[in-house]
Amino acid sequence: MALAEALQWSHEEKILVPGTLAKWFAPRLAPFMEKPFGANFASSMNNPPAYVIGCGRQAALATRLLKKSGSFAIQILDPRLDTRHWDVVIVTSHDEIIGHNVIQSIGSLHDVNAGSLNQWREEHPVFGKLDAPRTSVLIGGPSRMASFNEGLIEVMFSHLEYELARNGGSLIICGSRRTPKKFAEKIRARFSDSGYPIWFDESDNVENTYHQALAYADRIVVTPDSVNMISEACATQVPVYIAQPERATGRMKVFMDHLLKIGRVTPQSALLKDYPVTALNTMPDVITRLERFLHQV
Repeated sequence: MALAEALQWSHEEKILVPGTLAKWFAPRLAPFMEKPFGANFASSMNNPPAYVIGCGRQAALATRLLKKSGSFAIQILDPRLDTRHWDVVIVTSHDEIIGHNVIQSIGSLHDVNAGSLNQWREEHPVFGKLDAPRTSVLIGGPSRMASFNEGLIEVMFSHLEYELARNGGSLIICGSRRTPKKFAEKIRARFSDSGYPIWFDESDNVENTYHQALAYADRIVVTPDSVNMISEACATQVPVYIAQPERATGRMKVFMDHLLKIGRVTPQSALLKDYPVTALNTMPDVITRLERFLHQV
């Protein structure tokens, strides 16, 4: 959706309902897979859109089929299959995939930019009344890419409480549906009398504060388990501190090491020292490179 909006394309979101074989085999074509996404999708292949964008392994089967029907197919994330089945494949650079039709981006594609941040500030001005400096705390959950446990949470918030005691300010705490409920409950209890905005799920009875956390932050502290969350934090114009980046493994470690090397993020410590920041947003570069392919159509 963010890519389509950046291209200024009129677009419609389609939610796929894959059958059992499609779930198992996507993006590969399995025997007897006549209508992998049902009758409506099958009929759409008779009149395919000019362009189609998919994200993820199951969507990769849909974009592959629509390319066969005549669409220009753009696939986001590693489809785990030869990229020749799509017109363009957009992957993160830490996936280390190359090809004549591959575009690499530093981190994930998203809609965080100066314009969207301004819009989110205008929509929720009450967050601007929180004591400065405002530290937004973005919490993910268990992941194959980073160790996530109670020790991570305890050290992260102990550092934050020390920072608050020394220098004042406030927190905006935003979790994820991936955050284990036992951790969410402990964090809620820990800051129950603080008045800080806290969101983990619908049980908090408030709107998801993620956009406000990005828009109103003077600095951001983020757990080391989500490429999307870190990419979006880095697209702001404030310092980003990673809680225990050494927990990252595999492709996440490659991504994290790159951000540390270029100075866009720094490890969280007990005291948060500001540093010069340039917002990291690779969408404009991706659009420029993608348009070269589009102009060849």
